[in-house]
Amino acid sequence: MLAVDPEGRITPVKVAELHHQEEPAPIVRVLTSAGEALLSAEAAVAGTAGSIPVHGLSGSGDRVEVIAPADLPPTSALPCVPLNGLLPGRFLIPLDNGAGEVLGGRIAAAAARLRLEVEQREEGRWLVANLAGVPSTFASWTWDDERDLLEALCGWEVDQGQVVAVRARLDQQDLRRRLFAAHTASGRTFQAEWLPGYLPVECRIRLGAGQRRPFVQADRVMAEQGPVVTLETVERCSLIVGPLIVRAKLVQPIAASARA
Repeated sequence: MLAVDPEGRITPVKVAELHHQEEPAPIVRVLTSAGEALLSAEAAVAGTAGSIPVHGLSGSGDRVEVIAPADLPPTSALPCVPLNGLLPGRFLIPLDNGAGEVLGGRIAAAAARLRLEVEQREEGRWLVANLAGVPSTFASWTWDDERDLLEALCGWEVDQGQVVAVRARLDQQDLRRRLFAAHTASGRTFQAEWLPGYLPVECRIRLGAGQRRPFVQADRVMAEQGPVVTLETVERCSLIVGPLIVRAKLVQPIAASARA
């Protein structure tokens, strides 16, 4: 897995142990313009003034360090399973701004290529696309293909035939994670907007919205309950969780093992 070494370089590290805590524990969801991360309430992230405990993030001015797609080694050649974890799925594309008219054909073409069952119909101001089945073959499916299909399924705004913004509700965590992963793997920049600001219920992702900055504001910090995974690495490092850098806790100074 990739991590950040003590000199700030992104480098592969070896995982020595992996611990799953199945019982729900306090966790924190951190929303930023670079994406989101679910962290243990005991974790600390890198910020402008050093390490910041996540339980101390206020969401009203704290700036955290983020990893941009350009910072990572190329991943576009890695295998990609089409819509992994998202099938069967129901997707809504707006019709009143022309997005549904543009994107319906792209969805049908991609589904035919993957030999997926697809049903598209108009319901009020929405184009509803229902996809089902298991892709029969995807040896040639790339992360660029995945990004293009997800942009069609989640398209919110189009301009001259190109998707410029996509949308996912706050409860669509798996879909949002896949959107972030596909754009990161294909090296495309984006900016996430969490709306409305006082209590987000959806994320709009603006595509090609310029280069990310090293530090961004933690737009919203939400306390939740959920399972926690603890990694112990052979090398001393900080972990990359979503776009954030999570500081490790040193548990064996002599062997330089780290837990995060």
